[in-house]
Formats: sequence, structure tokens, C-alpha cells
Amino acid sequence: MKKESLELIEQIRFKDEKEKEIFIICEELKDIPYSTLAKMANALIVWEWPDELPGRPKGWDGMSDDEKYDWTAPIIKMIKVIIGEKAIARYRMTNEDGMTDREFEDWWDSNANKELQELLDEIYKNDYEGCTGDTKRNNSNDFILTICSFVFGVITAFLIFILIS
Repeated sequence: MKKESLELIEQIRFKDEKEKEIFIICEELKDIPYSTLAKMANALIVWEWPDELPGRPKGWDGMSDDEKYDWTAPIIKMIKVIIGEKAIARYRMTNEDGMTDREFEDWWDSNANKELQELLDEIYKNDYEGCTGDTKRNNSNDFILTICSFVFGVITAFLIFILIS
């Protein structure tokens, strides 16, 4: 991780160590190839921790779905920010469900993908409500995603500035 990122992490007051670990994982996502991010998101959606993703929580295999949700929701949201929902769906449909790229494009352009989106929205609600509607978890995930989004935005703006200079 870059020195600037480490300095930023030291300046942030995290609620707890887990929140800090999730933030660090989100920060490291930007260095992972897009194709790997799509694969990782699909694994996380079904509660599997990908080998390529650093920071596997201790006791992951023994965690409840609610506990796994607390870890995966902000990471999946950050992956969606980086590569988009379509890339995640494309990986799933072409690598695991046997669609060709053309079949995927036809499916994506049809209304069939709306059903998938509704299902994903129910699982990972846009307001981060969580599996049990726990508002404390809601606030924690909002904070983590806000920080991850901010850092990603700053890095993106910096890269754009460098490219146009």
C-alpha cells in the first residue's frame, strides 16, 4: 500500500478494528485487475472469501451470514464502484452459467436482468440496511463506503490530473 494511503489511514478514527480492516481491504481493491475483481465479487456474494483478496477475517468459515454480510457488503459495493454491476454479472453469466458474450449482451439488454438486479438490491440494499435491518450496522457500513468512495475519488482525480498535465 502506498505511503499516502497509510498516512490517511492513520488520520481516520475508526469505530473498531474491523472497520479499519475493511477500509484497508477497500483501499487495496484499486490495485487488483478488473477481471479478478469480478471473480472476487461473485465469490463474496455467495459467502466465499477469495484467495486473491487480502485480509481474510479470522474465523470466516465459522461466521454467521449476518457476520459475513458485515464484511462483504462494503467490499462488494466498492467493487461495483470500480468495475460496475455489468462486469460482475458478465463474469457470473459467462464463467459460471455458460453464456457466451453475445448471449450475455442480449440478456443484459433485455428485461431479464431486471429480475437479477431486484434480487441483488434485496440482498445488498442500497441503504446498507443489512440482513436484519440493524441501523447500527447501517451507519458503520455507510461510513466505510463513504471513506472508500472518497479515497477512490481522490485517487481518480489525481490520476486524471496527471494524465491531462
